[in-house]
Amino acid sequence: MNFRQIKTASAAVGAAALLSMAVLVVADEQTSAAEPLPLQPPTTTPEITTGETSTETRPPQAPETSVATPEITTPPSSIGQEPAE
Repeated sequence: MNFRQIKTASAAVGAAALLSMAVLVVADEQTSAAEPLPLQPPTTTPEITTGETSTETRPPQAPETSVATPEITTPPSSIGQEPAE
């Protein structure tokens, strides 16, 4: 195949893709317009009640904090340190 044939084949494939996308969009719009969404009746919520399960507590004066201490299982590295004399 020479360059002109490749160019023509690429144009034909592109045109076919555009045409198929256009057909799908038109088909989708026609089915969407033909089937309107059903209307749903408004939902009612039960009456709101407050205070039935609430308890009043005071916040702590200071936040509880803890110190994280990792468990070290290996001795410190001696890389880069001068040997002891």
